[in-house]
Formats: sequence, structure tokens, C-alpha cells
Amino acid sequence: MGKRDNTVRLLRSGTSPATFAADQATSYSSTGRPIRISKRLGAEGPARYVVPLVEGYVSLYSGESEQRDPVYYLQLPGVAFVTAVERSSSQLTLARALSGCSSLDFGTDEFQRLYPFNAGGMSRLVMAYNTCRQPGQPTVAVKRASGFRTSIGIKAGLNVSNFEVPAPAYAGLGAAQKAQGYQTGVTLNFSSFGPLSVQLEATFLVLNARYGPYEAYYSNVGRPSNAHTTQIRYAQIQVPVLLRYEFGRQTIRPFLNAGPSLALNLANESADTYPSTASGVITEAVELGKTGLGLAAGAGISIRRPSLPALSLEVRYDRVKESVAHNDYFLHLLRHDSLRLDVGITF
Repeated sequence: MGKRDNTVRLLRSGTSPATFAADQATSYSSTGRPIRISKRLGAEGPARYVVPLVEGYVSLYSGESEQRDPVYYLQLPGVAFVTAVERSSSQLTLARALSGCSSLDFGTDEFQRLYPFNAGGMSRLVMAYNTCRQPGQPTVAVKRASGFRTSIGIKAGLNVSNFEVPAPAYAGLGAAQKAQGYQTGVTLNFSSFGPLSVQLEATFLVLNARYGPYEAYYSNVGRPSNAHTTQIRYAQIQVPVLLRYEFGRQTIRPFLNAGPSLALNLANESADTYPSTASGVITEAVELGKTGLGLAAGAGISIRRPSLPALSLEVRYDRVKESVAHNDYFLHLLRHDSLRLDVGITF
């Protein structure tokens, strides 16, 4: 449910979704704390879901207009409906509704400085008014149903990668062969009640590619040779920090994510193989540093069903700039770009 939506959809396993308008359900909550409460706008107006901010002699609620501007609602003593306070007419509405307290000088610069038109300022105003008019009656700021929910998941999939090396002699490596690798990892997602969340991941990847055979000139052979091959294979642990946005509240929900990534390189088996008149074939290691920094971005769908783990399918793009182990070495990796397909489950 979005901020401006005025319906609640109840999803239950094995039954069709049930939808409740604001005049059909008095409130809905999470872990015992109210998220929104149904209140009637004016004596004869429609019912809407509003967010409780202050409960007391005068109660305060917040909402949003159709233009996505903030709107606050006052519930005055002895009435069951609320009065809307909009920014354009807030001073006049407040002066009429919150009368009888000489310490509140509506319309002045000092008043607007102390009680700006936002959730904090309006809450302080209502609590000050309640203390002025009914000092013996308790007034409380409602503790919102906020904070983070934590979910843990696992994921696995395949990747194809392209690698960059610095030497001009290797500019024509050609298309990679046997470039398929794989990855597996765990996820930790911190989410609120909105569509945004932060996701931490730790993923173990095996990156693999083979270039060649291709032709190059070798002084120790004295002629061009097409027997040169470059095999790239190493493991990497990537730890990205992703900002994730999930669309909608249906069973199938598209999502996007992006963020920086730290890479730790492991088990480098990359090798460069070329001919030699002395020994026939020379195999030398392709240098690789210990760490890398990069960016990750992905898009996919999440399948969420009540009382069951969430399933996901994601296409991810990674670009990692590798650190260089020996700058004077002829061949070392500078960067890799990977396209990944991941299947995940979140509990």
C-alpha cells in the first residue's frame, strides 16, 4: 500500500486477495503498532487512512494529498472526525482549531520557527497545546511502526566475463572461449515498510575465460606464431552494498538494485602460454592483485507468497577494477566485466 492509497489488500495462502477500503477497516498494524488508522474527513466527508502522530486531548495524524503534498489532521475533543490542515491555509486553520491558549501566538515568525509545517513541528505544537489546555491529561507521541526488518537469503547462478589486460600486444585477443563461470552467496536485506531497502551480499565467484589461439610475433621464435593462448581462471569474493527498490505489492514484484562492491581475489590459476625455440612452450602466470573495487547493478523479479520464502530471478552486471600485483610485469589483469544470472531464495 502506497502513502496515497486508501485501500488495504490482505493476502492469504490458498484464497483470493481481500481488499478493504478505509470505511471497511478501522486500522491495520504491524507487530502491534498502528501503521494507519481510518478517520472520517469532516462530519460528512469520506473516510481515509491516516498515520497517527500524537494521541491526547487533541490528536494529530498525517497524510498526503493527491499532489503528494503533506497534509495533517487534527481530531478535536468530543468529535469523531478529523480536520485537515494544509500548508496554504495552515495558520488560519490552526488558529481556529487550537484556540484558548495565550502562549501560542499564531502567524508570527517566532511561531513558524518553533512549529514548522512538518511532522516534528506539528507534533510539538499539538503537545504544547494539550499541555496548555489540559495539563493533567497525558499526551503521547505515537511510536511509529518503523525500523528495519531483516531477511536472509541464498543465491546461485552462472556468469560470463570479459577481461582487460594492459599490454598493446594483447589488444587483439579475440573472442573469449569457455567463458562461463559460476557464483554462489548469501544476502542480508534491511527493509522498512516502503519499497526501498539496503542489501549486503557476500558472493563467491569463479571467473573463467580462454583467449586464443591467436597470432603474435615472438623474438625467441623469430616468426609469427598462432599458438599463443591466454587462460584466465580465478576465484573472487565480492561484497557489494546495494540500494534496492521493489515495485508494487503483488505476488510478482520487479526490482532494481545498484551499489559499490569490494572484491577479494583468491586462487588465481590464470596463465599465458606461448611457443619457445628453447623449451617448446612457455607458461607464465597472469598477475593479479589481492583486491579490487567496482560497481554492481541488477534487475529482476521477486515472487512473494504468504508464509513462504520469497523466490527471485536476477540479471546482474559487475565491473571490477583489479589491483595490480607487479606494475612492471608484462601481462596482468586490469578489469573484468561480468554478466550474471542469479536464482535466489529469501527467508
